[in-house]
Amino acid sequence: MDAKIYPVLEYVNDLIDIQTTIGASQTKEMISLLDKFSTFMVGAIALAIALLGSIIYDMFKNSKQPVKKPVRRTPARSTTLRKPAPRKKAI
Repeated sequence: MDAKIYPVLEYVNDLIDIQTTIGASQTKEMISLLDKFSTFMVGAIALAIALLGSIIYDMFKNSKQPVKKPVRRTPARSTTLRKPAPRKKAI
């Protein structure tokens, strides 16, 4: 029975070694990718904060200026004379 079990155990040990080796290299790649993503997110958040600050600054800057009321324009009156329509005589 030992002659049948030991080769199987050797194959299992080889597979575990391969998985450990490949898993370690993939783990390092994932850590590197997460580091790049973290750097990207920090930059994106910094840009979002800068954009929000410029919008808020613009709101405060424009609120100090007096608000102009819109000018209401009246329609121009026609200066041409109109002839009244001729009336029909009742029979």
